[in-house]
Amino acid sequence: MKRYEGILLCSDLDGTLYTSGTKQISPENLEAVKYFISNGGQFTFASGRPPEYFGPLVELFGTSTPVIGLSGSAIYDFNKGQYVHSQLLADSAIKVFNSILDQYQDDISVVCIEHLDKTYEYHKGKSSSLEEIKEIFATVDKNEVFINFFEAQTASDLRQKMLADKSLLDDMDFVRSWPECFEILPRNGNKGAGVKALKEILGNVTKTICVGNYENDVAMIEYADIGYAVGNSCDELKAVADAITVTNNESAIAKIIYEL
Repeated sequence: MKRYEGILLCSDLDGTLYTSGTKQISPENLEAVKYFISNGGQFTFASGRPPEYFGPLVELFGTSTPVIGLSGSAIYDFNKGQYVHSQLLADSAIKVFNSILDQYQDDISVVCIEHLDKTYEYHKGKSSSLEEIKEIFATVDKNEVFINFFEAQTASDLRQKMLADKSLLDDMDFVRSWPECFEILPRNGNKGAGVKALKEILGNVTKTICVGNYENDVAMIEYADIGYAVGNSCDELKAVADAITVTNNESAIAKIIYEL
């Protein structure tokens, strides 16, 4: 039996695998992940990014494990060239979305609606309008939406307000991927649900390890057999993690792999 056989390792990207302020992966992380895979481990990414973003990373690492994108609401298998799992927002999200846009219109800089390979965007002061993005939201399938505010406090306060309304939580989840971001996800479409779905798809996982740094990673850190917060993580993630490791700038993924 190989050293890492049966282990699924899921890593967030920004602030976790990437070094701060870059899209760079340290040589130590790259070497460690390749070592992990060559010794029987299954490695993948769990990120808010659309799954097609991961193509160059899949090639770089040589991983054959499907990737988790859109903050957990979609899983893409590059070997098969297709999505193997997708979770859509319920129609009940339309009313919530419209209410947020009406109430916070002066505070919003960007809105993105994500559905698999299609992204619909609004940028304040550019061609599309909030009314146009409302119409799109009401008429297309969507896996997630994120709204970027000018102020981080606005996004944080809105998230707390939404989480306090228990009537919404059967259908939706509310997270942040970075301080100014507010995301609406399907209730069963967060990263924790994505990791669970991937584990069921793979069928040969005996231990699940997840690593992240921010609020949208909480669900997968809680779900994992071992959930790691990197040293630069937000307090909310550190509070639920099984272990806190070094920062993303200190090759945290490599450290975790060699300690397993």
